[in-house]
Amino acid sequence: MSPDKEVKAGRALLATVRLRNRGEKDERGVKVVVTIPQLGISAADFIDELEKEGDKNDQATTGEMFLRIPDNAATGEYKLRTEVFFDDGDKKTSKETAINVLGSEEKIAAKPKAEDKTIITVAAEKQNVVRNGAESAYPITLTNAGAASKTYTINADGAAWANFRISPSNVMVIGSGENKAATVFVSAKANAPLGEQTFSATISSNDKILKQLPLSVNVQQEQQSGISKLKKGLEVGIYILVILIVVIALVIGFNKLRREEGEEGKEEEKTYY
Repeated sequence: MSPDKEVKAGRALLATVRLRNRGEKDERGVKVVVTIPQLGISAADFIDELEKEGDKNDQATTGEMFLRIPDNAATGEYKLRTEVFFDDGDKKTSKETAINVLGSEEKIAAKPKAEDKTIITVAAEKQNVVRNGAESAYPITLTNAGAASKTYTINADGAAWANFRISPSNVMVIGSGENKAATVFVSAKANAPLGEQTFSATISSNDKILKQLPLSVNVQQEQQSGISKLKKGLEVGIYILVILIVVIALVIGFNKLRREEGEEGKEEEKTYY
């Protein structure tokens, strides 16, 4: 069949039938009829001779049979019935095939309006962020598959624990057939709860929300930098040094005090005559 799957009301359906003789004798004057009973249309063709199975010409194909689908045919699936009459018309075999008809009332609605088409893709999945740390990026690409330019707005919200910014801008004008990308950057505040957190990116056009993208991040504990660790190590070292100096000073003081007390005791033990 041509077309092979779907035909519009008012258009033509062309059918050809391939036959093979599996019998033990030649067949002459084979008649082939194709019909769509529900629509009341049919067409026929003849094959002059079909030799018995195993001979050179035991297969043959009919010419194209023309079936015009009525203008008022309703949308739906129809059965195309093929009947083959042979053995002087005393015998027949048949087969049914499904064909879809697209009615006149569906011709416009069948194709979505081009201006309504927008393709939205996100290039990143869940990422890790650190409290008071660097940002994580979520690139979003918008493709305008419509017939006219459109203005799009991207907003990120739904998370009091985070800071957001969109680069290069949260408003984009995209021409027909073009695509542009914007990146949503998210960073976790100092008081952000740890673990998996969620937020959403909302894409809208002409005050109409096209899609809300649920996104997630994994908030981790703030890690000390190398300078912070060094500073803390120096502070600890200074505290230890001060303690050692105090201990040494006390030891020296105690030793000096003991020597002075010993010398005084010796002087008192002297006897004068």
